[in-house]
Amino acid sequence: MNILVTGANGQLGNEMQIVTKDSKDKYIFTDVCDGYQKLDITNIDCIRAAVRENDVKCIINCAAWMNVDVAETAGDLVEPLNAKSPENLARVMSSFRL
Repeated sequence: MNILVTGANGQLGNEMQIVTKDSKDKYIFTDVCDGYQKLDITNIDCIRAAVRENDVKCIINCAAWMNVDVAETAGDLVEPLNAKSPENLARVMSSFRL
């Protein structure tokens, strides 16, 4: 099964890479930084394309803004990443269900 993992460069994403390294499933690790397949999860069209192109059957969302102290001054970054992006991921996956 092809499984897409978001936030691969974060703490949880890095742990996912460790625990899945011997899996028979294919994990597609994504992030917005270099070293991973690029995926902007705030953009629903980008998610649709990635799911379609990689025949993704499951998404594990490890992306989130975790620094609570900085979140208050981070401007418009926190809401789209922590609230809208999970909604986008769920909408895309529900639209690909048979």
